Amino acid sequence: MQGFDFSSIVYLILICITVLMFVSFAFIIRSLYIQASAKRKKSDEMEKKLDKIIALLEKEER
Repeated sequence: MQGFDFSSIVYLILICITVLMFVSFAFIIRSLYIQASAKRKKSDEMEKKLDKIIALLEKEER
């Protein structure tokens, strides 16, 4: 390996590790965002159901 010395290999490995770190970070942020949207959607559905139950109970009281 005439063109590569030890320092170039170390720099290449460090660059690869840095790129993998950023890619992993992006996937973690993406999964957190997806989980948050799923929770928000579930919460909205629960709120609609509770509103419907409250409306039915108020209708029965009259």
